[in-house]
Amino acid sequence: MTEQENDPNWFTPELREVAIGVANAISVMLSIRSTMPFQYVMTFLQIAQEEGLSITALAARRELPVSTLSRHLLDLGKTNRHNRPGFGLVRLATLGHLTKGSTACISLSAVWQWRA
Repeated sequence: MTEQENDPNWFTPELREVAIGVANAISVMLSIRSTMPFQYVMTFLQIAQEEGLSITALAARRELPVSTLSRHLLDLGKTNRHNRPGFGLVRLATLGHLTKGSTACISLSAVWQWRA
């Protein structure tokens, strides 16, 4: 048995608060699309933790190829990779095309939805 299993108080109030926040964020995403891919949820949560990362840095944190992460960001953004409406959860601060040096940021609409 681990120390955690022996300690009945391992699930602290702080940890419970974090768990509730993550559950709320996931609920928002599932309300947008009931079959939201878990990888998109994880990408969104990573951006929420470290807003303003470049696509390359974000891909490294997520341990994903840049091409995969770029697809996630496009689908989570205003216009998806098929040039159709995306989920509108992130915005990319870019000057033109989506490139490896682009910065991914949480959009104001996502922050509003998350707090609601």
